[in-house]
Amino acid sequence: MRIAPNDGVAQSLILDRAMGRQQDILGRVTDKKALLAALRQDPLQASVLRWLATSNTNHASSLALLQQAHAVSRRDLATEIGLVEISVSQNDVPRALEHYDAALSTHEEAWLQLFPLLARALDHDEVRESLKAYLSRRSHWVGAFLSYAAENAKVESVLALLNDNVDTVGEGDLSRLRQKILARLVRVNAYPEAFALALSIAPDLDPFRGMDVDAKTANPALRPFTWALPVRAVTTTRFLSGGGAAIQLPRNKITVALTRVLFLPTGRYDFATNMAFSIDDKMVSAIWEWRCIRNDGREKPIARAVFPASTQAQTLEMDVPVTEECKALRVNLLVDAGDIPTGAQVAIYAAGLRKHSGTTEAP
Repeated sequence: MRIAPNDGVAQSLILDRAMGRQQDILGRVTDKKALLAALRQDPLQASVLRWLATSNTNHASSLALLQQAHAVSRRDLATEIGLVEISVSQNDVPRALEHYDAALSTHEEAWLQLFPLLARALDHDEVRESLKAYLSRRSHWVGAFLSYAAENAKVESVLALLNDNVDTVGEGDLSRLRQKILARLVRVNAYPEAFALALSIAPDLDPFRGMDVDAKTANPALRPFTWALPVRAVTTTRFLSGGGAAIQLPRNKITVALTRVLFLPTGRYDFATNMAFSIDDKMVSAIWEWRCIRNDGREKPIARAVFPASTQAQTLEMDVPVTEECKALRVNLLVDAGDIPTGAQVAIYAAGLRKHSGTTEAP
């Protein structure tokens, strides 16, 4: 500016840098003559057009200059943000999203600024409807935004967006995003909402129909509402052709072989399981443990039953009381393996749950 004090392009660049550093630009003198001269020399300077719009007190003229800046280049971030704000003030959702797309497509550094605004806007039906076009085009910012929304937007809003665009989003991405939402709900102990989401994806997770250990009820994408094998000490698990699963036992330790979270209303329940071991050893046992997950996330045991090792398949039944303080239940299968030969296994052939009384439902 010292070399060319009347250079409008240089002036616009300095103002842009000041704005980028969040410095006060209100007190800076904007030389409209220099800006106009720069525009005459090169009419394709979007930043010059934008600063002329900013310094113009006539709303219509200012808007026309911003629109001209957009027509010249979609890469001027401040122009697109200004047009987003104007479109929002006019309740023009499609036009606002057009400028969001321009800004997000050309400036990844703007994601941090614009994603929160767009995530909050998902609460509105018209915004979700208008976003369909961008999801189908799969602009490069869309995947990043969906991941952000899954973590930060209102759950019901982002789920509505995903559910309305199942074919567009793709099965793999949809599964990943739903898993993010599921984990988010579990983190805040929103178990009813989390379980409803899991059940909407996989109806077989209904605990009155799906307590057996199989590929569906052990789907890792739907944890914690599916059976999980949480420790490396349990080295091998295989599903049995007739149903159920066989789990290799670790030596010299008590470990959790299976774990799963359930959402059950207050009441009493009967749990039954049919199991067998590959060895007969009174020092080896399986322990079924039910734990109450309270509102603060803490757990306390509410039921426990020991299943002694036997090569003969046996059925174990136990009573499970669920009180009002239990926001969810965790059921663990622990194995106390003792000093057993390597390769010993326990097979869980079947498992079932039913209400204790007043129903004809069977395990």
